[in-house]
Amino acid sequence: DGRLQEFKRGPFSLALKAGATLDFALDQTTAEAVREMAGQLIIVSAERIAQELKKMLVDRHRRRAIELSESTELLPIILPELNRESREPATHEITLRMLELLERPSFELALAVLLHSLSALVVVQICRRLKLSNDELERINWLVAHQDDLMNASELSLARLKRTLAHPFRDDLITMMRVKLLAMEAELKPALFCEEYLLRTPADVIDPAPLITGDTLKSLGMNPGPAFRTLLETVRDAQLNGEITTVEQAIAMARTIAGSTSQ
Repeated sequence: DGRLQEFKRGPFSLALKAGATLDFALDQTTAEAVREMAGQLIIVSAERIAQELKKMLVDRHRRRAIELSESTELLPIILPELNRESREPATHEITLRMLELLERPSFELALAVLLHSLSALVVVQICRRLKLSNDELERINWLVAHQDDLMNASELSLARLKRTLAHPFRDDLITMMRVKLLAMEAELKPALFCEEYLLRTPADVIDPAPLITGDTLKSLGMNPGPAFRTLLETVRDAQLNGEITTVEQAIAMARTIAGSTSQ
């Protein structure tokens, strides 16, 4: 069987092409051969496994590919952290449904969805084991760590909402939230709120230039130190919340905060 010979040359490729690209089921003989030889993946380079995962997860049959990888015992070897036996069946089904609902996702978004039930620390470990780039690791980890940040978007302060919506990965985050809500059969209000807010709010309102910077504080005679960041963040929040709108107000607020903390 040509597919069996291909498996011998590269075990992961067969699962990929059967489940993701060609969308056919493995016959019993070939499936058993895949299971028996799944352990050979330990000699496949991390780069090769990552390459095949990328092909699998950006393909429209990604759910089928993951299910096939599970049934042939390839996935537990590649991603043992996703051990199905240790997870709630409902969580597993939600993950599969989320993958299915994605439309032409980036690899980073699709992998974040696959790993969304894991902790951010574990996600970082997986990305490093697969030798993903720093950019890929940063995006995947951020999406997993912040996946629920906008679930109560309408109740957030303007500062928190704007900070999240100004983030360069925000579009993937909203997409991830949308497919998660759909998979959970929950209302789409949080996703719709964010999408509508972005449509009606100019970019320079969501992410305006800071009223003051560290150089401003230095010019006021303040000594750089750990409190600098906290002070600037507090003033920035006030700006994003619309509590202050001018440089003069920002400076006055900074002086008040600095004075209270020095007492």
